[in-house]
Amino acid sequence: FKNNNKKNMIEFYHLRDTIILVDEEKETAIEIDKQKGTLKNIERKNVDKKTMKRTGEFKALFGIIDLVSGPYLIFVEEAEEIQTPITAMSKKHHVYRAGSFKVIPVTQGGMETLGGIEHDDEKRYVQLLEQTLNGDNQFYYSPTMDLTQRTQALLETYKTMDAIDVNAETAERMFFWNHFASTSLMPTLSEWVVPFIRGFMDSAEVTVKGTKMTFGLLTRLSCARVGTRFNTRGIDKKGNAANYAETEQMIATPTDFISFLQVRGSVPVFWTQKATLKYEPTIIVNPNSNRGFNTHINWMVERYGTVSCTSLINQKGGEKKLHVAFDENSRAYAKTPDSPLLFVGYDYHKEYKKDPHLTKMLDQIRGRMKTAEYFLYSTTEGIKKRQKGVVRSNCKDCLDRTNVGKSVVGKLALGWQLVDLGLLSGQGDAIIESEPALFSTFRYIWADNGDAMSRLYAGTSALKRDYTRTGKRTLLGRWDDLCSSLKRYYLNNFEDGHKQDGLALLLGKYQVDPSAESPFGERRQSRVVYHLMISVLTTSIFFVMGNLGRTVGGGMRK
Repeated sequence: FKNNNKKNMIEFYHLRDTIILVDEEKETAIEIDKQKGTLKNIERKNVDKKTMKRTGEFKALFGIIDLVSGPYLIFVEEAEEIQTPITAMSKKHHVYRAGSFKVIPVTQGGMETLGGIEHDDEKRYVQLLEQTLNGDNQFYYSPTMDLTQRTQALLETYKTMDAIDVNAETAERMFFWNHFASTSLMPTLSEWVVPFIRGFMDSAEVTVKGTKMTFGLLTRLSCARVGTRFNTRGIDKKGNAANYAETEQMIATPTDFISFLQVRGSVPVFWTQKATLKYEPTIIVNPNSNRGFNTHINWMVERYGTVSCTSLINQKGGEKKLHVAFDENSRAYAKTPDSPLLFVGYDYHKEYKKDPHLTKMLDQIRGRMKTAEYFLYSTTEGIKKRQKGVVRSNCKDCLDRTNVGKSVVGKLALGWQLVDLGLLSGQGDAIIESEPALFSTFRYIWADNGDAMSRLYAGTSALKRDYTRTGKRTLLGRWDDLCSSLKRYYLNNFEDGHKQDGLALLLGKYQVDPSAESPFGERRQSRVVYHLMISVLTTSIFFVMGNLGRTVGGGMRK
């Protein structure tokens, strides 16, 4: 990581009884009592830094989380500034990708003041936080703009790019990953709160017909129903879907900004698939999902407008029950032709060989995509178009097939947008292929997006990424899929439980109670159990290889 975040540096002063945090860009400083762990704001101009010794310097404050010995401060230690289509249009804004985090105790001595089980528990908690924060380098933040909100919503509020600001009080809670860690800072110290998102951001400059533009993606993963692959499926009673994410496909020219929003999310019914030593654990669907399904779709309609669901799951075998449940609930919801909901069931594995570009799927949604349009902002005229609907994609995991589906939808939309701007001409699904540099940039950024989202949910890069990068499946790509599938099998069965615990601790879904019994007691595995697990894994690999051998020829079943 290049530590090129020169602004908004946080200076850390460790005094005898207090900790002082100073940021020259802020009006207030933070004073923390080491004994009580309490915070108070003081005027920055009253802090005499000449009388204090600075003991640390950090890029950003993620928040504060209470553990056994007291509160811990979480800082960004390394960060890299990245370019986006928004920063290309407005030099005011800066966006950063967090490289590493530092977890620091507030109370004197921290875990060293504890003994026995309490000390061991504290060490485990800190390790869980550090592993969750530092495991993937996919946290992003901006001190100048709210990354939790769609660009359309921001410009509807602030009107111009330069006027966009960041306000923790109005940030989107479902994408605000450090909301729980920021609760002790709000509202008194709200100016210190910078909302973090988790997901993917990347962009590149390209030239189309002499016009320079920046193309990029921003994917924000929801933290409302978050978790690992086999631990978190379907929806909850509030209608929150697992692995739910918004992806903004953006382009910026010297005068125009375009955003096209898509979403992904687990099949929106109540279903589970608990990890077992089987390669494909059994899917269990709750037949009484109607209320939760309707809650989810109603929320989407209110938020986005029309919703076109493209479900790429298999319509036979173990996944068939998911297809049937999605289809039946959609039919019950969309009782009239003018319903805001459209369900398109497209069996990717069945259709791919004869329809590699997913044309049959696109044919069923392109009319609604045209009507829903996209968001267009002009530096001279302001907002010219608003997006009034979304495409919602899913497969079983909302990873591999889903990223292929989303990329072909994005390709179609980008072609239309560049025709509307007068930069390209033509019709059909392959408009942008006439510009090789643009098309190559498009494919590689979408493939990187797929890899990033797959690592968060399944622990490996995406399958089928050879198609996203090159437009075709290759033997090398299938071998890569085989290796990733074996790794997923191991991670999902033996590591994801710890990953789930870390997410629960970070997001406040589990809060430490110092007076309660140790939650790790039942998990302190002896070496005998450990070796038994490894033996079982080794034996099971033969079963996995047998399953995978049947899938390599026709594409991995993910």
